[in-house]
Amino acid sequence: MNVAGKFFILSSLFSVFVLPSTAIPVSNSPVDGAAAESSYPSPSNALPDGNAKAMVQRDYVAASVVPSNAKTVASLQAYGDWNASGDKGAVGHSTGYTKLVSSPTIHGPSRMFFTHYTGSGDERYSINFGADRVSTNFFYDAWVYLTTSASNIANVEMDMNQVIENGQTVIMGVQCDGYSNTWDFTLNLGTAKKRHDHWAHSHQPCNPKAWTKNAWHHVQAYYSHNSSGVVTYHTVWFDGVEHPINATVFSSFALGWGPDLITNFQLDGHGGGSATAYLDNVNISRW
Repeated sequence: MNVAGKFFILSSLFSVFVLPSTAIPVSNSPVDGAAAESSYPSPSNALPDGNAKAMVQRDYVAASVVPSNAKTVASLQAYGDWNASGDKGAVGHSTGYTKLVSSPTIHGPSRMFFTHYTGSGDERYSINFGADRVSTNFFYDAWVYLTTSASNIANVEMDMNQVIENGQTVIMGVQCDGYSNTWDFTLNLGTAKKRHDHWAHSHQPCNPKAWTKNAWHHVQAYYSHNSSGVVTYHTVWFDGVEHPINATVFSSFALGWGPDLITNFQLDGHGGGSATAYLDNVNISRW
């Protein structure tokens, strides 16, 4: 984990265990020119036959967790302010870039991430999408697509960073760990000022190498925190299947950031190579 940069991401925060039976094949529908959507896509949106069930599962999960008064920033992948940087807190070296593309896609434009790595380097992609010091519950909802070039990706990471009222940054991160084959979550074993960031393994299985390639997979996560930066990782869902984490840990860091909301997507390489991945329908709700 590297906390030196503004767009800090925990090195391998979100890797996902894919269930091939619910993976969604690529859609070749063109970019429709729409920017961020204001609501979740419904099952009626143009998905191939047999995929509506996965979209319905998504709606069921979101509806069961997210209250009606929540604030949702939708289609974050379509925003233009994404940044790419190598994770200086990790081993190896990486470079990468990101752009909007019209294929593969589920709905509207998706975002492509191309990463080149040596020595098992990690590349972090980040976007600052607002400021909110008071919300304490977050629901992350995204679709992820790995090509066959990503077969040697060790970890797929997604996390949510929030600067809260005491000025500290709460890091809520989950990763699918291809080394331990588990869902992991991040915590601070030290204090906010004398931080010791750490990945803890859950008992839930996860390995990005097991993902069906060239298919869309649905990742959702629910986590919350109190005013002191103690985070509860409730549950991760993969392709509609629930993986309860149920872990409460301290995960607050005195980083000196402004009042930011930042989400990160990171690919951690294994050895050397290049990998291409995509994100679509990235929605983050908070309340």
